[in-house]
Amino acid sequence: MPVRTRSAARALALDVSNSSSSSSLDEPCSRRSSCSSTSSDGSSDNERGKSGIRKQSKKQQKFTRSISSVCKGGQDDNKEPLKKADTLDVKAYLDKRLMTTTQEYFNAITMVPGICVSLYFVLSGCWTATHHQHGEFDYNDYQQDGNKWTDMAQELFGIESGWESYGCINSSLFPALTVLPPLTIVAAALGNLVHSVVSIYYHITCATTLTGGERITHWTRRLDNASIHFASIGASYATSGRLDYCLINLIYNADCMYKQLEVEVHPRRNQTRLAGSILLYVLPVLVRGDYTLFLQFLLMFSLSGWLFGCYPYPFGGYAHGLFHLVLAFLPYLVFQAAIPLPSTQAQINLAVQCAGMVA
Repeated sequence: MPVRTRSAARALALDVSNSSSSSSLDEPCSRRSSCSSTSSDGSSDNERGKSGIRKQSKKQQKFTRSISSVCKGGQDDNKEPLKKADTLDVKAYLDKRLMTTTQEYFNAITMVPGICVSLYFVLSGCWTATHHQHGEFDYNDYQQDGNKWTDMAQELFGIESGWESYGCINSSLFPALTVLPPLTIVAAALGNLVHSVVSIYYHITCATTLTGGERITHWTRRLDNASIHFASIGASYATSGRLDYCLINLIYNADCMYKQLEVEVHPRRNQTRLAGSILLYVLPVLVRGDYTLFLQFLLMFSLSGWLFGCYPYPFGGYAHGLFHLVLAFLPYLVFQAAIPLPSTQAQINLAVQCAGMVA
């Protein structure tokens, strides 16, 4: 009997111990669930720290949104982080490039040399200085190439008799032109002229009207960027002489021009796309193995890039105008890239023959 009593006592003690430990383990769990429910529905046992916890929660949420925005590439559902990032981007861009009225006028004036280079090269007949075909000229062979540009010249300036029936022209206004310039030369010159005029207007507007952020967001600035892409389309045809390659450049640059219509300005993205358009029209020069001309392009763009992109500006606010002066050589280099092309040489050879006939 005493053995049974002792066994029962030990069993009872073990049950009490298990139940005590179970209740002690369950109690924190019930407290945690109570705290969790209290925190979720807003009632509190921590009334004294309620405001501090709410403020911290808002900061944590804002930080989480910022991290999420960075991971998504700067995009968020409410678009608030994107606007702030763009504002900082534009402000940083402006802080480096704000110029005085005098400097903006200087920027406008330095676009004029590029216009003079294009007009002189085309209208003075400089493009006829290099021709590869010698000997007697047979117009029937030339007609087989289907030169529509020459047919247009014949319709506009020529008649169906004498030397004019070959597509030659005789203009008292432009005596150096015996035929219309090659389409490659015209495309490069037209693009440069359009961009130069737009850029002059933009810089004059900056000097007289625009202040601060308006210089980046104004429609004249957007048109200035778009005109560079327009010039790149013409330059791509001038350096390649191929319509299919020009079409590829047209699609790319048209998309870049469309981006200029967006409300928010993205300076870094715009500059990257401009660099891409330049690369596309310089690439044919490298592909066909004209390394000397490619190095000339590289040297010119390296110097102009140093003047434009280096901060602080090497020559203060006048560095941008010097950047324009360096780029005044760009049309000439594009013309030199166009001259060896077969389509250009056909028109050059015709010009040489027409010059001999007129004389």
